[in-house]
Amino acid sequence: STWESWQGWQQAVLSHYTELGQRCPLGNLTTELGKSSPESRAVLSGLFDEWEKALLRGVRALTGEGA
Repeated sequence: STWESWQGWQQAVLSHYTELGQRCPLGNLTTELGKSSPESRAVLSGLFDEWEKALLRGVRALTGEGA
């Protein structure tokens, strides 16, 4: 709800995945499911698109662009 809380969340996420190194669970999931079928790849792509849109809406709201 504030820019400071966004930056804190961002740093926590980046630190978490940096510590994991090559063991990223999202990367593993997309690799394994994406191999199985074109349908799985389409679902994963849609989910990542929705995630990206949600993050963008949040950033725009915090920066005043969404007002």
